[in-house]
Amino acid sequence: MNISGLRWLVVEDHEFQRGLLQKMLTGLGAVDVRAAADGRAALAIVRSQAPPVDIIVSDIDMPGMDGMEFMRHLGESGSPAWVILASALEGPLLASVETMARAYGVRVLGVIAKPVTPAMLDAMIRLHAQRVREGDSPESAPGDAARPFSIEEIVEGLENDQFEPFFQPKVELAGGRVKGAEALARWRHPQKGIVAACEFIGLLEDNGLIDVLTWIMLRKSASFCSQWRAESGSEVSVSVNLSIKSLGDVELAGRVTEVVRGQNLDPRHMVLELTEAATTACEARALENLARLRMKGFGLSVDDYGTGHSSMLQLTRIAFTELKIDRAFTANAASQQAARVILETSLGMAKKLKIASVAEGVQTQQDWDLLRQLGCELAQGGFVAMPMEAAAFLKWTRDRTVVDDLARQDEAVVAPLDLDAVDAPDPTDLLHHAMRSNELQLYYQPILALAGAERYTLGEALVRVREGERASLPPGEFLQIFEHYRMMPQLDRWIVRNLLQALSQGSRVPGFSMNVSRQTLGDIEFPAFVADELVRKGVNAKSLMFEIEENDALALPEAATRFAAALSATGCGIMIDGFGRNAASLMVLKGLHVDFVKVDGQVIRGLLSSEIARKQMGVILRIAKTIGFGVIAADVEEQDILLRLKALGVGYAQGFGIQQPLPIEEPMQAILGPKFAQGPEGPHA
Repeated sequence: MNISGLRWLVVEDHEFQRGLLQKMLTGLGAVDVRAAADGRAALAIVRSQAPPVDIIVSDIDMPGMDGMEFMRHLGESGSPAWVILASALEGPLLASVETMARAYGVRVLGVIAKPVTPAMLDAMIRLHAQRVREGDSPESAPGDAARPFSIEEIVEGLENDQFEPFFQPKVELAGGRVKGAEALARWRHPQKGIVAACEFIGLLEDNGLIDVLTWIMLRKSASFCSQWRAESGSEVSVSVNLSIKSLGDVELAGRVTEVVRGQNLDPRHMVLELTEAATTACEARALENLARLRMKGFGLSVDDYGTGHSSMLQLTRIAFTELKIDRAFTANAASQQAARVILETSLGMAKKLKIASVAEGVQTQQDWDLLRQLGCELAQGGFVAMPMEAAAFLKWTRDRTVVDDLARQDEAVVAPLDLDAVDAPDPTDLLHHAMRSNELQLYYQPILALAGAERYTLGEALVRVREGERASLPPGEFLQIFEHYRMMPQLDRWIVRNLLQALSQGSRVPGFSMNVSRQTLGDIEFPAFVADELVRKGVNAKSLMFEIEENDALALPEAATRFAAALSATGCGIMIDGFGRNAASLMVLKGLHVDFVKVDGQVIRGLLSSEIARKQMGVILRIAKTIGFGVIAADVEEQDILLRLKALGVGYAQGFGIQQPLPIEEPMQAILGPKFAQGPEGPHA
């Protein structure tokens, strides 16, 4: 929903600040902004207004009914409004109030520290748009009436083999290697698509049927891991969740072992995860099962560590091999001192107990950097990758294989960078140095408009490494190092800053596109960074377009959709690169609203000789006309292909036959190479 269609309520006792907040919101495009001086007046507005308020910006420390009491009444009223808490209170107290509000069932969108700025509010608006797209619901526990599926429907799905594991990678923080995956139950519903576990786990447990799902997950996950290990030759493992309801059966350990070995997987390569809440309820039979499973070789993980009432006690009762730190501490450690202390303590305890440490819910580059600094071993979360079905996961790991091999080649591959300029042994320091100094250089390849008067409306940004007096090195010679050390989001930020700098100084090309890495798709802070840089440089957002690789959009559809929607909300354009490379190419368009597609070079090269390629291009052009996006032909190297593209009505073309990449600081030269310079329409100016 556009901000102009949202109904706002500002709750602030200070008249000047109240008016300032209203002006900021209207300046951002809000139309319906009401105000209240305390919680009592705000509550009256919430109860009386129809249609209801969408977003409330509320202070906490106010006379009369303060913000905390207002949150209590708001939660008890069942209001669907989202809340932004804005206060000058100290961080720990503000975090405590946020937790309290969530416990009351309030839909807390976020917390911002005063003084509030338009950029802060704009970030919250984009987050609200993202939550609405994701269909986020109030955080209070839903009752049975809210459940969309009956137990009969779920049982029918189990009987029809509609349940399967999706896999989310667990990655080594020190080196970036994939060390394992967690299997997460999903229901492939014939009408409603992929259904998350929260929609059916509770009902299965309540009806004593959770074991049916457990055996499916164990069998399919073990089979998957066996295939993964055979294909990759790597020492990897798979984690599967066990319900406390299953542990009361004294035969469980033997049956689990039989199922796993039946899929040609040694128990040593499977980790069984138990929530901390489940471990606190463990009685004699459960403890016997866990001891037997550990004796058989299974790993045992305490999930959601830190959220239970007897966290440390469980580590003395059960022979855990892994401690999985709850996402609440991972996500808040960078901003909340208490969360950071708990995180550090937990990691220190895991190290002293000689058990592996895993941080779940890693969502940002900031999370990753802090965990790496604190010595956490493994990370899992949207910043690494979203859960994927088995085939997509295996492809994802294959794509990373060459990156993992760099652990043995770092010196040779990093050598083109000026390593003598720094003494630090940490390769990430070298990469930071390369971005701070002039060792990286930004190029662009102009994109030719094949119709209309304005020939050169866009250029694709490309990064090179300066190598002394020799020619700059292409990306294939150094980008893998950035990928290996999870530093692609920092590199993409460097590119954005330099592109906007060029645009602000008057570039010959009025707009640029840039490829974003798969790592950056999972960086939820990147769109806000782009929005802030656009404002800071005073550049029109329409001048910047982000290219998402088709393979990445197919492998990480949720992350790609969120990323594209957040950047579209800033006014930037979205392009799919490598379009037509896969049989499922058109599926990308169902989830993403794009401004352009860049057709894969293999399709373009086939236009002169392949009827299939010509038909494929025809389909793409018809869909583009219907939906309303532009089409760019990639890798154009021959004049005959350029003429064919014009005859087909393709709008734009790019390739080495049209123009070699140019340093961004140099003026654009003749856009067509010598063999294209005199086309049938004469020279192009």
